[in-house]
Amino acid sequence: MKKARMVLLAGLLIAALCAPAHAWEFAMTGNFQWNYDYLAEGGPNGFFGLQNVVNPALAAFVPVSAASTGAPFNYTITANATVPNWAAANTWAGYRQLTGTQMGLVTGLDACVSWMRMWLNPEIRVNPAVRIRGQYLIGGFQNYNGGSAALSDLGGNLFGVPMGTNADLGSGVYITQQTANAISRPISTGYWLTLWATAQTPWGILVFGKRPAPFGTGLIGDGEHTCSGESLALIAPYGPLRIGIGLHPYRQGVYINSQLNINTASGAAQVGMMANNTTGTAYPKLWDASNIRLQLPQMSFFVTYSNGPLDAGIIYQYWQNHQGPEIATTTAASLVTPTVDSAIEGGAAYVKYNNGRFFFNADLEWNRWDNRYTLPIVRAASNQAVAGLGDPYQPVFDEDWSVMTEFGFLCGPAKTSFFYTWIPGPDRRQGIWISKTSYPNIAFGAPTCNYLIFLPYSYLMTYTYAGGLGFRNLYGEGGMQDCTAVATRLDYAVAANLNWYGSFIWAWRNSGGWPWGTLTIDAGAIGQLNGANAVQAFGISNQGGAAPQNNSGAGGVGLAPNIPDNNLGWEVTTGVDWKLLEGLTMNIRGAYWQPGEWFRFACLDRGVVTAARTLATNHAALSPVGAFNGINTFGTNPSKTIDPIWAFNGQLNVDF
Repeated sequence: MKKARMVLLAGLLIAALCAPAHAWEFAMTGNFQWNYDYLAEGGPNGFFGLQNVVNPALAAFVPVSAASTGAPFNYTITANATVPNWAAANTWAGYRQLTGTQMGLVTGLDACVSWMRMWLNPEIRVNPAVRIRGQYLIGGFQNYNGGSAALSDLGGNLFGVPMGTNADLGSGVYITQQTANAISRPISTGYWLTLWATAQTPWGILVFGKRPAPFGTGLIGDGEHTCSGESLALIAPYGPLRIGIGLHPYRQGVYINSQLNINTASGAAQVGMMANNTTGTAYPKLWDASNIRLQLPQMSFFVTYSNGPLDAGIIYQYWQNHQGPEIATTTAASLVTPTVDSAIEGGAAYVKYNNGRFFFNADLEWNRWDNRYTLPIVRAASNQAVAGLGDPYQPVFDEDWSVMTEFGFLCGPAKTSFFYTWIPGPDRRQGIWISKTSYPNIAFGAPTCNYLIFLPYSYLMTYTYAGGLGFRNLYGEGGMQDCTAVATRLDYAVAANLNWYGSFIWAWRNSGGWPWGTLTIDAGAIGQLNGANAVQAFGISNQGGAAPQNNSGAGGVGLAPNIPDNNLGWEVTTGVDWKLLEGLTMNIRGAYWQPGEWFRFACLDRGVVTAARTLATNHAALSPVGAFNGINTFGTNPSKTIDPIWAFNGQLNVDF
């Protein structure tokens, strides 16, 4: 009997030891970053004129009544307390944003800031075939969804496209120093950026959830840091090939307003053309099927090839969208609401090659939008065709193609890189952006941005100043639009843990689609001295009127011409990447940028401007009204000098 029990126990023990383990596994990587930025202008000649210039035309003095002074000739003159202190809006520290606020204009010649943040990338391996992954950010307090519009750039606008309270660029991403200097005061709530799952099946890899969407080089959309995907995707690996299909059985409708592309007598304050309404849609309910794209499920297809030194791929997607008078919440509104039907497609093709001595990267990306209107039952007087400005209900077509290429050589410790990119811009004729354009001003709820391809070559002109057009991602990091850029860079590995580099970039506008006075100062809410002091871009026209894109503020006195000089300037950058310890790297960068002549025409001059106006956001902004040397220059001084900008950036990165 004892022997039988011993044999049974031994058998059970062997079975337990041989049985497969079903416990899930956990792994995590991450990065903690500490950063210091310093920026200064090389002299008193700024983007918007001389430092501390006092313009009496902007003072808006008001007389106190004679009764209070006792004599008609003894009026007391006092400054209007609601007028911004324009003289204190001096050095423009950049279009980049931190904690939901544009770097904007500071009172002196320099600016500095220090911040930190941390990313965590957890992975749960449920079993050998199923994994759950995500990204968790510890930054400042989050104001992205449902936060205060006052914290967002320009009162909740994205490139001028109203996005409710969802456009707090950079909000919740950075923990600025000295903002919560007590242990008992919290610095962050932390929040999830992505969460998705993958499953290895006999038919391929099944992917679902919100995740990064990298494809190509990031020419228009940076899928590593900005663009996300939420399709239900199946990827079939076949040797070096990966064949994938993605579908959206449900997806929020894209809010497309062709009128953003055409200036009307009562046009809205838009520079952009296409936006995804992430707060829901124009329809009363998020799940309203009338709002969902007509072609469901929306499909996308891609193929990639990766073998040895070669990596290449192509992707394509197409969908349709509908928006009609049923979006209106009142009968009166439905009578004047048009129907817009849109067909949208996009794609990209890329190639990357690196054999250890020579490397080559190229990317071609394209988008097409075709918007068609059906007139409303009752056409409002404000939406009638305006002479010279076009019909707001005419069809609008956009087709844009962007390209970049990068190549170089590796020789021992040295690496030489050469870079070229071409990104189209708007077509502005007789003061308006025409209805057929090639301007990829895309905002799918957030700008996709392309800072990643420019940052190795440019820190100021692109990353900090966003090329002058405010093209930024939701981290507030700047990229480039409407430009041709050429650049070169030299890297030299001084030691195994120390790399030095130097770069040069020169860029210019591709289009003449921007009027004199495109860039103005938004001083913030009226009644606040030295408020937001942000820079805002207006691009559709300078036809007079109260609408913010009607950028003359002079009741229709003339159309500003297109800027004749497209030079954006040149920049030199140098820096070192020094791995101090395993997992600890110090990155130091210095940059020097000489802004080009385009900014002389684009930036209003506080010494020339003779008028200001109230924006739709109840902000005060300079209007391009004023003459220089007796010539109408629309508030600009084309002969002014803009002193160079230089910057220092230091980082400590802990990677684990």
